[in-house]
Amino acid sequence: ADAGVFDVCNIGLDKLMLCQSAVTNPPADPTDGCCNVVKSADLKCLCSKQSLLPKSVDPKLVMALPQKCQVYNLPAACK
Repeated sequence: ADAGVFDVCNIGLDKLMLCQSAVTNPPADPTDGCCNVVKSADLKCLCSKQSLLPKSVDPKLVMALPQKCQVYNLPAACK
């Protein structure tokens, strides 16, 4: 991957933009495209990398996406 491309836990910045409205305040419901991103993301990795997310993104909203998308492989240890 290019060094200039944001990519955390299998989520590229271009993909994160699909979830933009769902992870910025006030949040909207995630789109199907966003939920597809969530399904392919490394959610356990995301728990420890929340600080690397862009400042405009609310980490709490990011971590709420799996439940909103009905993706239930979120690690229990992630708070």
